[in-house]
Amino acid sequence: MCFILYGAVNKDIDPTEYTAISDRSCFSFRAGTKHELKMCIMKNTDDYRITDWICDCDFPFASHDPQALELTELESLIFAIKNIKNSKFIYISKTWQGIRNKTEQTVNLSEIDLPRFFADAKVNCLYQINLHDKEGRS
Repeated sequence: MCFILYGAVNKDIDPTEYTAISDRSCFSFRAGTKHELKMCIMKNTDDYRITDWICDCDFPFASHDPQALELTELESLIFAIKNIKNSKFIYISKTWQGIRNKTEQTVNLSEIDLPRFFADAKVNCLYQINLHDKEGRS
């Protein structure tokens, strides 16, 4: 068994714009709901995997290394997703295969430094990152 990096983007994001951006990245988020993502994790399927690696044990999420290249590449993808029509949030989690996340946390993109946040994240925690603040700040 291994850690897997899972993720989803809100389901009502513009699919054409998202595909164009996703096709240029080595990482991808599938449009879906929190429930669909949680079921994927519990059933140990690959539907919501962000990487195509064999496993993500060595992926620098929760590694305490904000300088890791993979984290800055993931940051670029997320900021590109933020600019897509109807983008609202992403879910992301580095979770042990087949085990449900023990905790959940919601953060606003405007309040975090993504590489640092990812480097200091906890495993087995499902994060919702709101891409836009409710007050209109981005």
